[in-house]
Amino acid sequence: MLKFMSKTILAVGLAICLFVPASSAIARGKKITIRVAHVNPPGEPAYAAWELFKKMMEKRLGRRIVIKIYPQGQLGNERDLIEQTKLGSIQMTATAAAPLALHNPHLGIYNLPYLFKSEEELWSITDGPIGLELAEETARKGVLVLDYWSTGVRHMFSKKPVRTVPDMKGVKIRVMESPIFIAAFRGVGAQPTPLPYGEVYQALATGVVDAAENDSSGYRNMKFFEPAPVYSLTAHNIIPKPVQINPLFYKKLPDDVRRVLLATLRECTLYQRTLFANTFATDLEWLKKQGVTVVPDVDKKGFQKALVPIWAEFNKTIGADLIKAVKKELGI
Repeated sequence: MLKFMSKTILAVGLAICLFVPASSAIARGKKITIRVAHVNPPGEPAYAAWELFKKMMEKRLGRRIVIKIYPQGQLGNERDLIEQTKLGSIQMTATAAAPLALHNPHLGIYNLPYLFKSEEELWSITDGPIGLELAEETARKGVLVLDYWSTGVRHMFSKKPVRTVPDMKGVKIRVMESPIFIAAFRGVGAQPTPLPYGEVYQALATGVVDAAENDSSGYRNMKFFEPAPVYSLTAHNIIPKPVQINPLFYKKLPDDVRRVLLATLRECTLYQRTLFANTFATDLEWLKKQGVTVVPDVDKKGFQKALVPIWAEFNKTIGADLIKAVKKELGI
């Protein structure tokens, strides 16, 4: 399946493979254990993709490898998992781009609201030269990005409909721990509250926050619709989920195992992205049957007008040249 390999994976993989001392490699006869941790529950595309990764890797490499998966935040929130990957206590994870941008601020480019009109536009950046450069930068920060999974299209959910920017005034909304998300929701008059993903349901149920935002899959599978039964289709963000591995562990893998890992991961990436692309309509129908009010008539132009100006606030942290390059690539 190497013919499907993205330029990002090939270039980063080959760069990491070069000049690895033989003495540093895991002995060929030694069983390799890869500990994977993530925050997603059953039913989420990322959960399914990790299960497929385990099945395919163990089938292709037999007794040489064991994949141990710790889902649903068993080992901590996404910030914790990035740190554990850097330290090597786990070997792989996949998180939203927002917490990883705390290690490489240039990744904040993926968090800018209304930057991407579709996932195809997002993949044109992640799988191209810009995504490669950002992955290489992040490797120098202690985490190697091997590929980018989908997090779907993000919308708002609350107890009341959100149709226009004034509807957000004073709303206490949970956001990811990202300066960009905080600035964005302040920009529409809301009161953003950064919270880990695992705390969102309880925060909504107890009134700590009035609203939150996520893709339809997360909204459905985390049962956020129970305390927040109104789903407003704001489509304010399309962000990737970088798949990460500890660089030193990766470099020590035997060459053939590394090649199998890269090829298998790419197949799982295509599978995961396709799952997200195909579940939105069915998620909405299922949610409606549970009594959720889906609000399609959102003034997206109004939200764009309010949110796009915050891009300029991050010229320094993200990099004005990077923002300009992405806009040029997207024809903005």
